[in-house]
This record gives sequence, structure tokens and C-alpha cells, in this order.
Amino acid sequence: MRDCSCVCPGPSPEVVSFSGEFSDSYLALHPDGSRLYFQSDRPIDPAESAYEYNLWYAEREGEGWGEAKSMGRPINGRNHTGGASVTRDGTLYFTIMDLDSGASQIYRSRYLSGAYKEPEMLPEAINSHFQTCDSYVAPDESYLIFTAFERQEHEDDGGLFISFRTEEGGWSSARALGPEINSEDQFGSATISPDGRYLFFPRFNNAEEMGLDIYWVDSALLGDLKEVG
Repeated sequence: MRDCSCVCPGPSPEVVSFSGEFSDSYLALHPDGSRLYFQSDRPIDPAESAYEYNLWYAEREGEGWGEAKSMGRPINGRNHTGGASVTRDGTLYFTIMDLDSGASQIYRSRYLSGAYKEPEMLPEAINSHFQTCDSYVAPDESYLIFTAFERQEHEDDGGLFISFRTEEGGWSSARALGPEINSEDQFGSATISPDGRYLFFPRFNNAEEMGLDIYWVDSALLGDLKEVG
């Protein structure tokens, strides 16, 4: 893990042009930086979705961003939707959540001929837990990292898992990222740096107050998991 103590602070953060009024979260940037996906509770056409949380996006425009636009059907409208990630060819991975029961699963929708196709739930190799959510998909779709828990209370040994694409186009059985990453105080989603070199993930610094710190580690450990799989 590289020491970042010498990194100088940059300019102060500012709210992006399309945000600031509603609850916008769970960001995902297209690998080429052209589009930002996010979950939001902003008002939506009832004909598109009757649920509070849906997926939206904004296009990159020069040094800023365009207006927020709903992902539309067939992405939104099945239930509460969020936790997006996207491949280089535009294939979208996202979470569909039932807030009443706490259950959630990860879905995939192909982007073909300028439109998203009917989403498909990923197989049992990935969606085997009661809660499976907040995925990060590699730009080339070679692997998927996600968060999973058996129960809504998160009292089991849930955490971050990884599944690799097989030569046949399916998915390998999910493997926990291991004790170096997962621990009793681990919670939340993960992402990989644009150059593919580092894995970033959060851990509690104060479980009672839900305080989280961000950690990073060399992403080479992911390849090690594939080798032992």
C-alpha cells in the first residue's frame, strides 16, 4: 500500500451543478468519464416508477455536467434502484432493492443500438445472499466486486466478494475478499482506481456513530483470488 501522506490538498469540493437539492448518492463513472450515474430520490414520472429511489445520470459537458436525466425503463420501475456500475461498452450493473424486506439483488442490462435492454438478474453464483448490492464491474467485464450480507441486520460474516467471468461467459462462484479486506468493522462498497492499480473500500472507525474511513490496497490481491479459485 502506497503512503499518501505527502499528497497536498486540492481545491475545496463543490456541489455539482445537477445536485444539491435531493439525496444523490452511490456514484458510478463511465470508464471514459463521459457519464456519471447515481441513485436519487428526486421526483420522477409516476409512469416510469412508483418507487422513491431510482437511477439517474448526467453527461459530461466541457468542464462541467449537464442536467440530471432518469435512466428510464426498463432500468427503473421494478422496485427501488441504485448501486450502479458500468462497463466500457455501456453494460449497466445495478441493485434492485425491496426496502420493506431488506432483500436486494444485482441485475445487468446490456446497452445495444443506443438503448438498454430488459435487465436480467445475475445467477446464484453472485445473488446467493439475502442482500447483494453496490457492485463494481471491471471496464472489460472480467470481474464483479460487490457487497453481500445474509440478514438485514448485518450480523453475519458478510462483506466484499468477487466473482470472475468464465471462458463460457458465465460467472465463477463468489469468493470473499478475505481477512485483509473483510473484517468485523468492514461495511460498504468498493471501487477500483481508473488505472486499475488500487482497490478502495470503507471501514468503520466508530461503529456506534457509523463513522467510516476509506482504505486502499494494491489490486493485485484480486488476481491472487482468481488463481486460488
